[in-house]
This record gives sequence, structure tokens and C-alpha cells, in this order.
Amino acid sequence: MLRKAKVVLVCAMVSMGLFSCSSDDNTSSNAAYEVVAKTSDNAVLRNIVVVEGDGTTESIADLGKKEWSKSFAGNKIVAVSVTAQTIDSEDNNGELTLEVVQGGKVIKTSKANGSVLVANISM
Repeated sequence: MLRKAKVVLVCAMVSMGLFSCSSDDNTSSNAAYEVVAKTSDNAVLRNIVVVEGDGTTESIADLGKKEWSKSFAGNKIVAVSVTAQTIDSEDNNGELTLEVVQGGKVIKTSKANGSVLVANISM
């Protein structure tokens, strides 16, 4: 039940981020970009939801990895929401970083700290 609630929450946050995109984003060029999620050594990625501007939604659950990435065309509107969790639920020192990399340069970052981590980013 808690897992379903987390997924619903993540989907809602991604949807809000996708529809709140403004025209002043840095991705006005057609250059491709990559979204990268990384955790600290004491945490793992749990769920990732990717919502594209054409309505395509991709959900990836129970990853158990420390890093994930996906590339997109520069003119594509995308929102990504990532949840992670520390390996030891008592450990409140986990870190999650979600970045958009374009041309080798980080152009957007979202970070979270704690035991349950959520980061969102939209382009």
C-alpha cells in the first residue's frame, strides 16, 4: 500500500512539473541532453517516473541501483521524478542527485537528503 502511495505521489509531482514548464528553460536549442540520477553509497534508487510531453509515461520500479541515466532530444519536453531510500532505514544521511547534462555541462540539478529521498526535474 505504501509503495502504491509513493508511486501516485511521484506521478502527481512529475505531472505538476511537466505542466509548469516555462518557455525560459535552457533547452531552447535542439541539442540532446541526458538526465542522470545518482545516490550516495548508503542509498539505492527505488522508482523512476518519466513523463514526456507527448503523454508517454515510463515507470521503472525497484531498481536497487545507485545510478540511472536516459538521453532525450533537445526539443522534447520531459519531467522526471526519482525516489530513493537508504539501505538502512534508520540512516538519515542518504543523498540523491538528479541532473540534466547537456554538452558535458550540468544545466539543472535537484537534490534530496535523508532516509527517503525524492528529486524532480523538468525540461
